[in-house]
Amino acid sequence: MLVSQLKNKKIAIVGMGLTGQSCARFLVRHDIDAVGFDSRSLNEADFDIRCQFGAFQENQFIDFDVILLSPGISLLTPAIRRAIECGVEISSDIALFAANFSGAIIGVTGSNGKSTVVSMLEAVFLEAQVPVALGGNIGIPALDILDQDIAIAVLELSSFQLETVSNLPLKAAAVLNVCEDHMDRYPDFQSYCAAKQSIFDNAEFKLANIDDKNTWPVNAKADAYIRRDNQANGFGLQFSPAAITFDGEPFIFANELKITGIHNLLNAQATCIIASQFDVPQSEIRNALCGFEGLAHRCQLIAYKQGISWVNDSKATNVGATIAAIEGLRPLVDGELCLIAGGDAKQADLSVLANRIERDVNRLITLGKDGHILAAMKDNSVAVQTLQEAVKVAANEGKGGDMVLLSPACASLDMFDNYQHRGQVFVDAVEELL
Repeated sequence: MLVSQLKNKKIAIVGMGLTGQSCARFLVRHDIDAVGFDSRSLNEADFDIRCQFGAFQENQFIDFDVILLSPGISLLTPAIRRAIECGVEISSDIALFAANFSGAIIGVTGSNGKSTVVSMLEAVFLEAQVPVALGGNIGIPALDILDQDIAIAVLELSSFQLETVSNLPLKAAAVLNVCEDHMDRYPDFQSYCAAKQSIFDNAEFKLANIDDKNTWPVNAKADAYIRRDNQANGFGLQFSPAAITFDGEPFIFANELKITGIHNLLNAQATCIIASQFDVPQSEIRNALCGFEGLAHRCQLIAYKQGISWVNDSKATNVGATIAAIEGLRPLVDGELCLIAGGDAKQADLSVLANRIERDVNRLITLGKDGHILAAMKDNSVAVQTLQEAVKVAANEGKGGDMVLLSPACASLDMFDNYQHRGQVFVDAVEELL
């Protein structure tokens, strides 16, 4: 929706978190009036527009022309469903951004790895001196980068964000992987997959995962695939020695990267494939990836003490992320792998972790709301009440050559403010060790 199309519309911004606030700033900059709403009790003085707070009423939004819906609020919320029934148009910050941005847009989604891939892409374009900005689900609302002088916008897009935008005009789109997540929001796994796959609806270049059919476009064929095998043409992967390959030859060896794990090699491969569509020289792709430091709380090696490696993967808020971490890191462990896991599973099926834990995890420490489900997957697992206690147990039982991996497979909100808070508590606890 163009700015000009918003003039003289009656607009509600529903959800006044970071996204809602960015929508408000955007509208104020263009002298467009709106009313903000949030079910929480917030302070109206903190916002740029008039606001109403408190529980949503069923007919609260039926007299508006447009609702700019924040991704944290479901389309199935009764007041939103009622507004849709009454013909109110549902839009979002991503839709506004796409309609009003003149450059190329790259969209990346997936249950896991998307923050790493978009950050790698930003690094590659900066290395190539291409004006670029990063936004979306990664923490910078898309509308906040709209006025920057950039040629390319790299957007991390969640399934929630994709629900409220159709035919997103993307120069390149990627679905990295799909596993059960947010089952407390979706009626079934197929609905979650459909939200992810919708990123392809109007994309010029489509990248999917050859091993995960849930990432494949529904009504088209992918232009390229992330792969775990070597290829005579294009980018692939080899395992001995581990490397990203191009046209059958090593392109970047795993030991040249500052990040670790097979899953991160696949993230880097995805970055190579997308960057190549923008004619970035391979030398600059390589330089950027070899210099990439990785992201906090994502398979981050935080300490090496008494011969034990301590890895913070607090961002692993679903089963797929934890499986990827175990699969990617286990080959690098000379001794035993100790997994710390648990939290709020968000009604996801944790049982798919059982075989991986039984085969690749030597010691299991569990905590949180659904920790008991994980604890039952391994004999002699240890249940604890706090993350600090988990670190102490892991340290007492560990020996040289071991790795202790915090990869919870669950959300953090049952015990922490967010996954960042959980990760920092883990880091602080490890630092307190001798």
